[in-house]
Amino acid sequence: LNVGPLEAPAGNEVLNNIGYRYGDAKVHAPTFGPSTRRIVDFADVRNNSWSILPTGQSGAYFSPHYADQAEMYVRGEFRKMMMNHEEIQGAENKLVLTPQN
Repeated sequence: LNVGPLEAPAGNEVLNNIGYRYGDAKVHAPTFGPSTRRIVDFADVRNNSWSILPTGQSGAYFSPHYADQAEMYVRGEFRKMMMNHEEIQGAENKLVLTPQN
């Protein structure tokens, strides 16, 4: 269920902390790394929060959106989180859950 391969600047002692086994190879295969990144401005959570999730919100492998944030993630980019009512209401898509009974 991995995404990629994608090349990323990374290391053990940097913000993009992706671990790998040391060896003689010039290219190292990652063995672990962060699954998501978030920036939250606690002074203005509703209007100034950002995130990136390379495997999609649902984590569903067969979703057309499963890996659509992966390249943004590698480039260190973020997407604005919709946290206030006006942004949510103005969203392009809506999912409405209705109980059967």
